[in-house]
Amino acid sequence: MTFVLSEITRLGVAMSSDSSETIERGTKEEFREVAKTLYFPQLNIGVSTWGEAELNGIEINDWLQSKCKEYCQTKKVRINFELASFTTFLAEHFDAALGLPVADQEQTHHLGVHVAGYNDGQNPGLCHVFIEPHKPSFEGQHTILSLPIHLPGYHLRNGIYKEFAFLWPALSGIDESFRLLIRHGWTEHLKPITDPVKVHSEWLGSWVKQMCLITKTAGLPEYVGKAVRVLAFDQHARPRWFQMPEMLEQ
Repeated sequence: MTFVLSEITRLGVAMSSDSSETIERGTKEEFREVAKTLYFPQLNIGVSTWGEAELNGIEINDWLQSKCKEYCQTKKVRINFELASFTTFLAEHFDAALGLPVADQEQTHHLGVHVAGYNDGQNPGLCHVFIEPHKPSFEGQHTILSLPIHLPGYHLRNGIYKEFAFLWPALSGIDESFRLLIRHGWTEHLKPITDPVKVHSEWLGSWVKQMCLITKTAGLPEYVGKAVRVLAFDQHARPRWFQMPEMLEQ
Protein backbone atom coordinates (compact mmCIF):
# COMPACT_ATOMS: atom_id res chain seq x y z
CA MET A 1 0.00 0.00 0.00
CA THR A 2 1.08 3.56 -0.59
CA PHE A 3 0.28 7.21 -0.11
CA VAL A 4 1.73 9.42 -2.85
CA LEU A 5 0.81 13.08 -3.26
CA SER A 6 2.25 15.30 -6.00
CA GLU A 7 1.44 18.94 -6.64
CA ILE A 8 2.28 21.63 -9.18
CA THR A 9 2.03 25.28 -8.07
CA ARG A 10 3.55 28.68 -8.90
CA LEU A 11 6.52 27.62 -6.76
CA GLY A 12 7.30 24.66 -9.04
CA VAL A 13 6.42 21.02 -8.54
CA ALA A 14 6.77 18.69 -5.54
CA MET A 15 6.26 14.97 -4.90
CA SER A 16 5.67 13.34 -1.52
CA SER A 17 5.38 9.67 -0.55
CA ASP A 18 5.50 7.31 2.40
CA SER A 19 8.21 4.61 2.42
CA SER A 20 6.70 1.46 3.95
CA GLU A 21 6.68 -1.75 1.91
CA THR A 22 5.00 -4.98 3.02
CA ILE A 23 6.99 -8.23 2.80
CA GLU A 24 5.05 -11.49 3.25
CA ARG A 25 7.01 -14.38 4.78
CA GLY A 26 4.59 -17.27 4.99
CA THR A 27 1.83 -16.14 7.32
CA LYS A 28 3.94 -13.32 8.75
CA GLU A 29 4.05 -9.75 7.47
CA GLU A 30 7.16 -7.60 7.76
CA PHE A 31 7.62 -3.96 6.83
CA ARG A 32 10.73 -2.41 5.36
CA GLU A 33 11.59 1.09 4.26
CA VAL A 34 11.92 1.69 0.51
CA ALA A 35 12.09 4.76 -1.71
CA LYS A 36 8.78 5.40 -3.46
CA THR A 37 9.91 8.70 -4.95
CA LEU A 38 12.99 8.56 -7.17
CA TYR A 39 15.13 11.27 -8.76
CA PHE A 40 16.63 10.75 -12.21
CA PRO A 41 19.47 13.27 -12.68
CA GLN A 42 19.89 12.37 -16.37
CA LEU A 43 16.46 13.90 -17.04
CA ASN A 44 16.14 16.07 -13.93
CA ILE A 45 12.75 14.54 -13.14
CA GLY A 46 11.09 12.77 -10.24
CA VAL A 47 9.01 9.60 -10.37
CA SER A 48 6.74 8.40 -7.55
CA THR A 49 5.43 4.83 -7.60
CA TRP A 50 2.21 3.34 -6.27
CA GLY A 51 0.63 -0.10 -6.44
CA GLU A 52 2.49 -3.31 -7.23
CA ALA A 53 6.15 -3.23 -6.15
CA GLU A 54 7.40 -5.64 -8.83
CA LEU A 55 7.13 -6.00 -12.57
CA ASN A 56 7.72 -9.55 -13.84
CA GLY A 57 9.84 -10.31 -10.77
CA ILE A 58 11.88 -7.10 -11.12
CA GLU A 59 11.54 -4.46 -8.40
CA ILE A 60 9.76 -1.44 -9.84
CA ASN A 61 12.58 0.93 -8.86
CA ASP A 62 15.15 -1.18 -10.72
CA TRP A 63 12.86 -1.40 -13.74
CA LEU A 64 12.42 2.38 -13.80
CA GLN A 65 16.17 2.96 -13.53
CA SER A 66 16.72 0.66 -16.50
CA LYS A 67 14.03 2.33 -18.60
CA CYS A 68 15.31 5.82 -17.80
CA LYS A 69 18.76 4.78 -18.99
CA GLU A 70 17.27 3.25 -22.14
CA TYR A 71 15.27 6.40 -22.84
CA CYS A 72 18.34 8.59 -22.49
CA GLN A 73 20.33 6.38 -24.86
CA THR A 74 17.66 6.29 -27.56
CA LYS A 75 16.15 9.78 -27.37
CA LYS A 76 19.21 12.05 -26.89
CA VAL A 77 17.13 14.05 -24.43
CA ARG A 78 19.47 16.53 -22.84
CA ILE A 79 18.17 19.14 -25.30
CA ASN A 80 14.44 19.86 -25.56
CA PHE A 81 13.33 17.20 -23.08
CA GLU A 82 9.56 16.72 -22.97
CA LEU A 83 7.68 15.12 -20.09
CA ALA A 84 4.95 13.99 -22.48
CA SER A 85 7.49 12.03 -24.53
CA PHE A 86 8.84 10.22 -21.46
CA THR A 87 5.31 9.55 -20.17
CA THR A 88 4.35 7.95 -23.48
CA PHE A 89 7.60 5.96 -23.49
CA LEU A 90 6.86 4.56 -20.02
CA ALA A 91 3.28 3.63 -20.90
CA GLU A 92 4.44 1.74 -23.99
CA HIS A 93 7.16 -0.13 -22.09
CA PHE A 94 4.85 -0.99 -19.19
CA ASP A 95 2.49 -2.53 -21.75
CA ALA A 96 5.30 -4.45 -23.41
CA ALA A 97 6.60 -5.79 -20.09
CA LEU A 98 3.18 -7.13 -19.12
CA GLY A 99 2.07 -8.33 -22.54
CA LEU A 100 -0.67 -5.73 -22.89
CA PRO A 101 -3.19 -4.90 -24.17
CA VAL A 102 -5.42 -7.84 -23.26
CA ALA A 103 -9.15 -8.35 -22.90
CA ASP A 104 -10.47 -6.03 -20.19
CA GLN A 105 -11.77 -8.78 -17.93
CA GLU A 106 -8.40 -10.59 -17.93
CA GLN A 107 -6.34 -7.63 -16.73
CA THR A 108 -5.71 -7.55 -12.95
CA HIS A 109 -2.70 -5.23 -12.54
CA HIS A 110 -2.96 -2.12 -10.37
CA LEU A 111 0.02 0.24 -10.39
CA GLY A 112 1.19 3.59 -11.65
CA VAL A 113 3.74 6.38 -11.47
CA HIS A 114 3.65 10.14 -11.10
CA VAL A 115 6.22 11.87 -13.32
CA ALA A 116 7.23 15.46 -12.55
CA GLY A 117 9.84 17.91 -13.79
CA TYR A 118 10.34 20.68 -16.33
CA ASN A 119 9.70 20.77 -20.06
CA ASP A 120 12.70 22.22 -21.88
CA GLY A 121 13.87 23.75 -18.60
CA GLN A 122 10.93 26.18 -18.68
CA ASN A 123 7.51 24.94 -17.62
CA PRO A 124 6.97 22.62 -14.64
CA GLY A 125 4.78 19.66 -15.50
CA LEU A 126 3.06 16.72 -13.83
CA CYS A 127 2.04 13.48 -15.55
CA HIS A 128 0.50 10.14 -14.56
CA VAL A 129 1.06 6.68 -16.07
CA PHE A 130 -1.21 4.00 -14.61
CA ILE A 131 -3.30 0.88 -15.04
CA GLU A 132 -6.20 -0.51 -13.03
CA PRO A 133 -7.98 -3.89 -13.07
CA HIS A 134 -10.10 -4.39 -16.19
CA LYS A 135 -8.31 -1.63 -18.14
CA PRO A 136 -6.72 -3.18 -21.24
CA SER A 137 -3.45 -1.23 -21.12
CA PHE A 138 -1.51 1.55 -19.39
CA GLU A 139 -2.77 5.09 -19.81
CA GLY A 140 -0.18 7.83 -20.15
CA GLN A 141 -1.87 11.03 -18.95
CA HIS A 142 -0.10 14.29 -19.81
CA THR A 143 -1.90 15.74 -16.80
CA ILE A 144 -0.56 19.29 -16.42
CA LEU A 145 2.29 20.20 -18.76
CA SER A 146 1.94 23.89 -17.95
CA LEU A 147 -0.17 25.25 -15.08
CA PRO A 148 -3.05 27.33 -16.49
CA ILE A 149 -3.12 30.95 -15.37
CA HIS A 150 -6.51 30.51 -13.66
CA LEU A 151 -5.32 27.63 -11.42
CA PRO A 152 -3.27 28.27 -8.26
CA GLY A 153 -2.21 24.62 -8.25
CA TYR A 154 -3.10 21.05 -9.17
CA HIS A 155 -2.40 17.78 -7.40
CA LEU A 156 -2.43 14.02 -7.98
CA ARG A 157 -3.04 11.58 -5.13
CA ASN A 158 -2.80 7.80 -5.31
CA GLY A 159 -2.30 4.70 -3.23
CA ILE A 160 -5.11 3.84 -0.84
CA TYR A 161 -7.19 5.93 -3.20
CA LYS A 162 -10.73 5.51 -1.83
CA GLU A 163 -9.75 6.56 1.70
CA PHE A 164 -7.37 9.22 0.41
CA ALA A 165 -10.07 10.73 -1.81
CA PHE A 166 -12.57 10.75 1.06
CA LEU A 167 -10.25 12.40 3.59
CA TRP A 168 -8.52 14.92 1.36
CA PRO A 169 -11.43 17.38 0.76
CA ALA A 170 -12.29 17.43 4.46
CA LEU A 171 -8.74 17.85 5.74
CA SER A 172 -7.63 20.32 3.06
CA GLY A 173 -10.78 22.37 3.64
CA ILE A 174 -10.01 22.64 7.35
CA ASP A 175 -6.42 23.52 6.47
CA GLU A 176 -7.46 26.44 4.26
CA SER A 177 -10.01 27.70 6.80
CA PHE A 178 -7.44 27.63 9.61
CA ARG A 179 -4.88 29.42 7.44
CA LEU A 180 -7.36 32.22 6.75
CA LEU A 181 -8.18 32.39 10.46
CA ILE A 182 -4.50 32.91 11.28
CA ARG A 183 -4.06 35.54 8.57
CA HIS A 184 -7.08 37.52 9.76
CA GLY A 185 -6.31 37.23 13.47
CA TRP A 186 -2.55 37.83 13.32
CA THR A 187 -2.27 40.27 10.42
CA GLU A 188 0.30 42.56 12.04
CA HIS A 189 2.58 39.62 12.84
CA LEU A 190 2.69 38.12 9.34
CA LYS A 191 6.03 38.11 7.51
CA PRO A 192 7.15 36.87 4.08
CA ILE A 193 8.21 33.22 4.06
CA THR A 194 11.96 33.15 3.51
CA ASP A 195 12.07 29.67 1.93
CA PRO A 196 8.63 28.99 0.41
CA VAL A 197 9.75 25.81 -1.39
CA LYS A 198 10.88 24.24 1.88
CA VAL A 199 7.75 25.31 3.74
CA HIS A 200 5.45 24.06 0.98
CA SER A 201 7.36 20.76 0.84
CA GLU A 202 6.92 20.35 4.58
CA TRP A 203 3.22 21.12 4.20
CA LEU A 204 2.82 18.58 1.38
CA GLY A 205 4.75 15.90 3.27
CA SER A 206 2.72 16.53 6.41
CA TRP A 207 -0.45 15.48 4.59
CA VAL A 208 1.05 12.15 3.65
CA LYS A 209 2.32 11.78 7.22
CA GLN A 210 -1.13 12.62 8.60
CA MET A 211 -2.82 10.06 6.34
CA CYS A 212 -0.35 7.41 7.51
CA LEU A 213 -0.95 8.28 11.17
CA ILE A 214 -4.72 8.09 10.75
CA THR A 215 -4.43 4.56 9.36
CA LYS A 216 -2.06 3.62 12.19
CA THR A 217 -4.36 4.95 14.94
CA ALA A 218 -7.25 3.04 13.33
CA GLY A 219 -5.34 -0.17 14.07
CA LEU A 220 -4.08 -0.98 10.57
CA PRO A 221 -0.56 -2.49 10.40
CA GLU A 222 2.15 -0.33 8.87
CA TYR A 223 1.07 -0.89 5.27
CA VAL A 224 1.71 2.83 4.86
CA GLY A 225 4.09 4.85 6.98
CA LYS A 226 7.75 5.06 8.00
CA ALA A 227 9.68 8.11 6.74
CA VAL A 228 7.97 10.54 4.38
CA ARG A 229 10.14 11.95 1.60
CA VAL A 230 9.54 14.99 -0.57
CA LEU A 231 11.29 15.84 -3.83
CA ALA A 232 10.73 19.43 -4.94
CA PHE A 233 11.77 21.33 -8.05
CA ASP A 234 11.89 25.11 -7.60
CA GLN A 235 11.10 27.74 -10.24
CA HIS A 236 14.58 27.28 -11.71
CA ALA A 237 14.12 23.48 -12.04
CA ARG A 238 16.58 22.82 -9.21
CA PRO A 239 15.82 19.62 -7.25
CA ARG A 240 15.68 19.65 -3.45
CA TRP A 241 15.15 16.69 -1.09
CA PHE A 242 13.36 16.80 2.26
CA GLN A 243 12.56 14.03 4.73
CA MET A 244 10.17 13.65 7.66
CA PRO A 245 11.50 10.66 9.65
CA GLU A 246 9.56 8.35 11.91
CA MET A 247 9.12 9.61 15.46
CA LEU A 248 11.76 8.14 17.78
CA GLU A 249 11.55 7.78 21.54
CA GLN A 250 14.33 9.51 23.47
